[in-house]
Amino acid sequence: MKDMTPAGDLATILLSQEPSLDAAREVLRESGIEGEEATDFIYDTVCQINRDSFFPLHKVELLLAEGCDMACSYCFESAILDPGLKRRRVMKDEIIERAIGLLFDHVSGEEEVGMTLFGGEPTLNFSGLRLAVDLFEVEVAKRGVSSFINMTTNGLHLTQEMVEYLADHRVRVLFSIDGDRETHDRYRKDKKLQGTYDKVIANMKMMKRRQPWIGAKITVMPSEAARLFENVQALVAEGVNQFVIGAASGVEWSEAENAAYLEEWQRLGQWMREAQPKGVRISDFEEEEVKPEGPQFGCGAARGTIAVNAAGEVAGCSKIISLDGQKTIGKLGDVWHGLYCIRERADMAGCGRLKANCEAAGIAETYHGGCFATNYEATGDLYQPNLEDFSMAQRREGVTREVVSPG
Repeated sequence: MKDMTPAGDLATILLSQEPSLDAAREVLRESGIEGEEATDFIYDTVCQINRDSFFPLHKVELLLAEGCDMACSYCFESAILDPGLKRRRVMKDEIIERAIGLLFDHVSGEEEVGMTLFGGEPTLNFSGLRLAVDLFEVEVAKRGVSSFINMTTNGLHLTQEMVEYLADHRVRVLFSIDGDRETHDRYRKDKKLQGTYDKVIANMKMMKRRQPWIGAKITVMPSEAARLFENVQALVAEGVNQFVIGAASGVEWSEAENAAYLEEWQRLGQWMREAQPKGVRISDFEEEEVKPEGPQFGCGAARGTIAVNAAGEVAGCSKIISLDGQKTIGKLGDVWHGLYCIRERADMAGCGRLKANCEAAGIAETYHGGCFATNYEATGDLYQPNLEDFSMAQRREGVTREVVSPG
């Protein structure tokens, strides 16, 4: 039996602000633990620390392919996408297997567990997609827990084979469609700078024939803010049922454009309340979705959700892990050694730094700190609130409350 005395020194390294895997391996090597055995030792130690220190995980986001053949001007993942497609990095089977294992080594066995298939464009790695779904289903069946699988796609590469597989495995598909042909094709172009609306709509309808409930993710650019209601109506007419709507980040919004967006947001909410369109859902306008008064600091990132990129690195969500093509911002660990950046996870999950910075800015009474990724885009710090985002969020939530609970 090996001497386990390095465990204490190993824990000290792992609990430092910037844990060094080389230092951890050296401690283990001195006790005769090397190679794969050392990797497993670190992983097991890290798992135990995380189980003892944090709530269980309940969702993993997999960036199955970091390539994309579109050239969307607002893409938040542009930092990890090679413009010339000279490097289209896809997630290897080993990393998929380890990512699924990492999730299920940290679940509670009681909560619903989920997986989101993401990219780049996940359908560019369809074999990896199938492996991820199959492995996920096996683990879910072992535990007997409820589960869900989501996928976000640009919709360009769907084939009948893919449609059948996704429908058979109840993968909920969210299409990135920004509105009618005019709006969508202005920003969502292919690499030849051609519009993609017709192809996406055709593939969406192919999917709808097998899976009737279809979702659309709308990214609202400033120039299209005044057409939000019109664009939602156009997509409802095409058969979209559920909408995830967000204003584009990382671009400048004028006061007039912000005002137009809020006006359209209010118009959209009033339509949902008064017309109650059958088979249409925008969760923002559902009473139970309206956030309670006062701040709820942070989100699910690092707390219950992790994201894994094609290299096997782990961060709090897919948006955070896509911030920089050269290094992983807010890194939590990797699929071989687990969530070994304990301090980083504590900062993100506990929100201590975020809350302190909101308090310093005088907004902690009414703001939960926003999105870590958009904070970083604006300030260069995940934990420094984006004050422009704060202002817009307050105004949008105010409009939403007026619509959902008038008077």
